[in-house]
Amino acid sequence: MKIGFIGAGNMGGAMARACAKVNGGNVWIYDINSSIYTHFEVSEAMHTAETIDELVEQCHIIVLSVKPQFYEEVCAHIKDKIS
Repeated sequence: MKIGFIGAGNMGGAMARACAKVNGGNVWIYDINSSIYTHFEVSEAMHTAETIDELVEQCHIIVLSVKPQFYEEVCAHIKDKIS
């Protein structure tokens, strides 16, 4: 099962790394600041998405790991793309 993290800062990044170790390579991350991807070892265990839409299309479970003030904006963006 693929797990996607929207937001890959300190907390989201830590959760994504832990899931990648346990979940056998089915972890995707997206962050509005793509330069943060340099902090991750992108491999078969960890994938990066260019857009939120790409992450949502690839993943079965989506974790919002953004700051609370951005929840509404992110949820509005993905609401029609998830079931």
